[in-house]
Amino acid sequence: MLAAVVGTDEDSETRLVGPAPSRLRARPLSSTSMSLHWHDASLGRARRIVDNRYYNIHYEATPAGAGAAAKTMSVIVKDLNVVLHDLQPGTRYEFKVRTVKDGLTSPFSNVVAAWTLDES
Repeated sequence: MLAAVVGTDEDSETRLVGPAPSRLRARPLSSTSMSLHWHDASLGRARRIVDNRYYNIHYEATPAGAGAAAKTMSVIVKDLNVVLHDLQPGTRYEFKVRTVKDGLTSPFSNVVAAWTLDES
């Protein structure tokens, strides 16, 4: 159950709950969109979300030059997958996801990187 506090995030004072989502995968769909999906072990075999949890996906484009700063974007979803739109063509993105429930957050998942397709 996700209601047990298990620690504190190293980067902040955010209270942690449950295991991190796992098996995050990214697949480019076009030059401007990417499909993400992941596993949440705390859902059990049914893999159905029946509570108030949601998932916070953080992503950023890899900076295109020395000294360039990456801008982190965030999106919230109530499913185990999402399609992100309005990405830049031929660009490398890094993604990670965490669970949020009752004001508590899990650690972030594994980080995955993928390129959007080049414009045709």
